[in-house]
Amino acid sequence: MKKVTVDLRTAGYFGPSCKCLEMFEDLNYRGYRINLIAKNWTTDPQDSFRYDPKIHPNDFYENLVIPTFENINYIKTDKSISRMQRMFNFIKPIFSASYFIHFDYVSMYMDGLEKRRYHQQHVDHLYNSNFSIKGIFLYLYFFLYFKIFKIFKIYPDSKGFRYRLKRDLMTENVESIIKNARKDNIPYVLISANWDDECTFEILDDRLRGILYDKMEFNSMVQYVKELDQYAKKGKLKFVLASKKAVGWEKIIESDFLDLRNFEEKGLTLSQSIYIVQEITKLSINWPSTFSIWITNCSGILHLTWRDDKDTAKWARNRLHKESVEKALKIIGVALKC
Repeated sequence: MKKVTVDLRTAGYFGPSCKCLEMFEDLNYRGYRINLIAKNWTTDPQDSFRYDPKIHPNDFYENLVIPTFENINYIKTDKSISRMQRMFNFIKPIFSASYFIHFDYVSMYMDGLEKRRYHQQHVDHLYNSNFSIKGIFLYLYFFLYFKIFKIFKIYPDSKGFRYRLKRDLMTENVESIIKNARKDNIPYVLISANWDDECTFEILDDRLRGILYDKMEFNSMVQYVKELDQYAKKGKLKFVLASKKAVGWEKIIESDFLDLRNFEEKGLTLSQSIYIVQEITKLSINWPSTFSIWITNCSGILHLTWRDDKDTAKWARNRLHKESVEKALKIIGVALKC
């Protein structure tokens, strides 16, 4: 059997690491076996304000990703490796078309603008290092990899899929929430976009309303949600909030909504909450974020993204958020006339 390796150990953060999932459906279709090398996430305390590194990443990969793709061989590694092994891990991806590191899966489906931004990030890191030997080495490695070596890698198509939850986690609680949400046969609209002006969960001032904030674009999204809310108040749809950083939306939505933001209080894990959202959602409202990375991989959902498609799966990108609310509702089968 053909094999590829996806190395999560090279990823800096949990959220961007999840971009590798966009490759998996096509790799499976093309008959590849995926060796997915796990990362010791507890070594990244600097990102702990976004998730619990002792729980959430492992839960996501082991209880949601692995059950979804039967062609994955999940490889757990030791906490520490030798200097020689680290050097080998730097060199091997350069000469292997089937060995993917974070430079590959993070940039796999970037458009031209996002590639320039990504390059600029590494230029900034070089300047911030004061052109240290290590900084120069890391930048040269990135530049050669990004501009030359990556070209020779296997290129899977972007394809949507449906998450499958580990059987042990398909509890009565999970089934009950899904059943109750479906009982009236009303489609749910997920709002995944961040809005945390009070810094309840987000501690970075420039990300309180998501990255790449633009006032006009954000207000356009808010207005779109308000128009959807008019149909929600007529019983045509319901909203679901699932991202912890989607705090401000409850001040905008006047209709009743399903609140899964603090999923732990409902006795759920992260993987269970994402699975529930997938099973009940027909339309998603997105802004670049980790939750957008997770949810826009899901087929069977119409995904609308404001501001930038950087965290939206390539297959799911469209311009329908620039059209009327009614057009999207028709696509998901909402009967607009009483």
